Amino acid sequence: MKNIKDIILSIFAVIGFVALLSSFTNQPQSEVTNGTPESHVWEISNIERGVLLNKQTGEMYSINTLKKTYTLLTENKK
Repeated sequence: MKNIKDIILSIFAVIGFVALLSSFTNQPQSEVTNGTPESHVWEISNIERGVLLNKQTGEMYSINTLKKTYTLLTENKK
């Protein structure tokens, strides 16, 4: 009976060790931070017209808050 307990404990120890080793990676971190890509860096460039500018990609949107719509002014430069 003691031999069976030792075998079962050894199996769980090996499984835990393999799980611990498999958790380490050498892959670089992705560009996504908190679920949002770094390319989403928006600023309001013209408050009167409601223009949003993406500083990374150069996209510009005109926003109409009354109609709750937006219009693409410039395409992505990349």
